[in-house]
Amino acid sequence: GQVSAARETRFSVDTTPPRFGAISPADGSLFKSPKLTLTGSVDETAGIRLEGPGTSLSAHGTSFSFPVALNEGLNRFAVRATDAAGNTAEQPLGYTLDSIAPKFLTIAPPDATLANTPNVTISGSVDESAKIELSGEGVLLSVDGASFSFPVVLKAGVNSYALMATDKAGNQATATVKLSLQSAALKFAMLAPADGTFFAGAKTTIVGSFAEQANFKLTGEGLTLTARGDRFSFPVTLKPGVNSFHVTATNPAGNMAQADLNLTLAPVTITVSSPVDITTTTDDSVTVAGTISGPPGTTVTVNDEIVALANWGFSVAVPLSPGPNVINVMAIAPLRDGVASNTIIIERRSVTPEIVIAFDAPMDGAVFIAPATIQVKAQARRPDGSTVSGLKISNDSPVGFQNGVGESGYAEYEWRDVPEGTYEITASITDENGTVITKSVTVRVEADPLDKPFMAIWNGFKVALLAGNKSAALEYVAMGSRDRYDRVFNELMPAMAEVFDSLYRMQRTSLDEDVAEYFINQLEDSSNRELGFFIYFVRDGDGIWRISTL
Repeated sequence: GQVSAARETRFSVDTTPPRFGAISPADGSLFKSPKLTLTGSVDETAGIRLEGPGTSLSAHGTSFSFPVALNEGLNRFAVRATDAAGNTAEQPLGYTLDSIAPKFLTIAPPDATLANTPNVTISGSVDESAKIELSGEGVLLSVDGASFSFPVVLKAGVNSYALMATDKAGNQATATVKLSLQSAALKFAMLAPADGTFFAGAKTTIVGSFAEQANFKLTGEGLTLTARGDRFSFPVTLKPGVNSFHVTATNPAGNMAQADLNLTLAPVTITVSSPVDITTTTDDSVTVAGTISGPPGTTVTVNDEIVALANWGFSVAVPLSPGPNVINVMAIAPLRDGVASNTIIIERRSVTPEIVIAFDAPMDGAVFIAPATIQVKAQARRPDGSTVSGLKISNDSPVGFQNGVGESGYAEYEWRDVPEGTYEITASITDENGTVITKSVTVRVEADPLDKPFMAIWNGFKVALLAGNKSAALEYVAMGSRDRYDRVFNELMPAMAEVFDSLYRMQRTSLDEDVAEYFINQLEDSSNRELGFFIYFVRDGDGIWRISTL
């Protein structure tokens, strides 16, 4: 029944986790700077830990403060608080880092546009949703979104506007648009050289003037040149090909005149393809040929004589003198700002022919009356005066030579009944080396004046029949014979070309006041016999000569 002394033990039962107070920054916050400090508190003493991207920090107590560095985009964190009883509370947090400024994708009209109307809409787009503002020239407009469209009214001269896009993180992008309101009548008083001018030399000067004082500016081909006054002079160096320049003049009121100049540099070059320099020849001339390049209108001279060009190529025969010949070929640009030249030396050696052909008759260019009898006499001689056998005479007429007396060193022929026409008579001989030596004379046989009206009738009659024009041919036939010839033409028309090809000479046999008789030769191929027929011309009832019978 003894009673022990009393012992008292006290303890607490804690099943409630800690509670977080306010945490800053709040969950879901957006930042444009990566560094921030995360702070907060719990309602009891606890061990506090922060976990996140590349982050693991701890603290103890009822409050905490953790430095954090964000990565671009969404960053997820978790804050855990554990009290003495082991109860744990967790708070998830998400912070977004957006440090990239918006980008203008399009802006229209572009900067430096010259407008000819005061009412203009400035529009465009950015790569993300943002607040977009336009300011300048007394306007302040804004819109939210990824595109914009701001109507503005331009004043005369230059109008300057600023565009600003601010995203939700506060990042900003800016752009400047300068628009000029230009009067259509404003232009340069003088501007040279003209657009499209070609040059052979690289150095030139762009000059111009304005009706009043202005600021001038030249841009293009890597250049920016300026001047002030009522005129300007800008030296430029052209590169081969097209060079593009832009010239502007801005008056004190801000009005502008502008022009585009496209100037082409085409250096002058010359290439001689023949003859080869420093060569010898026995010819009395040489063909100089080649090609050039340069501005349109470039000319070529050979020994100071202008020669024709075809597709930038040239070819001209140049006579040679015995001994050395200097041939100067030169290409000259039309503005004379470019020259190219080539010099060729050709030596002509004289060669005395072993055989010389000479015509005693006829003389070159002699004229005869048809039907003509032409005496042909020629000889072939060596330098020592001796004649050479084998001389041959030919002509380009269907009527050959008659009464030849041989083809020796001296040849004599009588060519009879030669009809009207122009003929080339050629003497030729082949020397011991196989070289053919020739000599030609040309003669002309004219119709007897008495024959001309009848030849004209016959030729008109022939042309009409060969063309198949029967009615035109019958106009040359006497009226009393037309019915008969109409039937004849119907039968012969398919073979008319063959008929006339067989005829080769027409000669007068008689002529009186009302009747003319002519004989036409015809060669029959099968028997090689010379045939022919008579043709009669009569004065018809109207007094006009016509064909009566054949």
